[in-house]
Amino acid sequence: MMIFFQRVMIFIFLTVSYSFALSGTLSYPSTSKAVPIGIYVADISNINFKLQTIDVIFWVWSIQDKIDENWGKELVVINAVKQEMVKQSIKKLPNGQYSNLFGYKATLHQHFNVDKFPLDNQVLKISIENVDKTITTMHFVPDIEGSYVDKNADYLPGWKIGSASWEIINKQYSSAERNKKLGKDVAIYSTAIYSAELIKQPLRSVINTFGITFLSFILGICLFLVPATLLQVRMSLFVASVFAIVGNQIALQSSIPVSNELMLVDKIFLLAVISLVVNLFLVFSTHYYQTLKPNAAKVMNRIGLALNIICVPFICFLIILMALLT
Repeated sequence: MMIFFQRVMIFIFLTVSYSFALSGTLSYPSTSKAVPIGIYVADISNINFKLQTIDVIFWVWSIQDKIDENWGKELVVINAVKQEMVKQSIKKLPNGQYSNLFGYKATLHQHFNVDKFPLDNQVLKISIENVDKTITTMHFVPDIEGSYVDKNADYLPGWKIGSASWEIINKQYSSAERNKKLGKDVAIYSTAIYSAELIKQPLRSVINTFGITFLSFILGICLFLVPATLLQVRMSLFVASVFAIVGNQIALQSSIPVSNELMLVDKIFLLAVISLVVNLFLVFSTHYYQTLKPNAAKVMNRIGLALNIICVPFICFLIILMALLT
């Protein structure tokens, strides 16, 4: 009886799952022509978090029964800030069909994930749409097996390319001209979205972004190794730490994205500033108590040394580790 009950439950589960899958399938009018689309990404470069853009060179193709010389001209990369067709080729295949191949250079506008900047992985998306034909006329069918990103396409230092995939959606627009032409409230277009993962190489990113900040932590250690009587030497090391942290932050301003969220780079900067304030307080306290209470001065100096050798690096390591694991 129990086995029968389990089989019934499995059948119901599969039926419901299949129903949900069918409900998520895109539907098209009977007049809509299925148009194959494939993509080959040849070059990925110039990622800019400040402007939220990335440059891509790619080829788009379609195999059709008839020559369609306008097909490539009708295609628009809808998330492109700039788009230029660099090559067009139409060839007749041995089976009688025609191959339409078009090369594009585009600067894409991306919504980058910057919560853990500079350690965030990103997703490159190329959104392609035929601006002259709605789904009443055509819809895209992706060439999943034939589409790929070239293994040498990565011109982004500190990144590597991950998996890629196709997604087809029906995108709705509202336009008086289109409404009048179609006799509908909206115009619906088939949109093909090709996505490729951009995976950050964490070690290189940490060194490039926080290398000078880490140097300031080393200067903090040296600060408390210098005898407390040599206040001038200590202050020189402290000033060097300030210049290292502030200079590193100024150098990063050209690449740090604009965000209302507290990013990883902001957390490390705040940690560095707090350590500077604490170090300055301990330096002057140690110097002040040097003659009044020598034992108290030694304790404060040891506290400063422990903070810079153990506590600050550990907190920094913990913040970066949590960013990598979440």
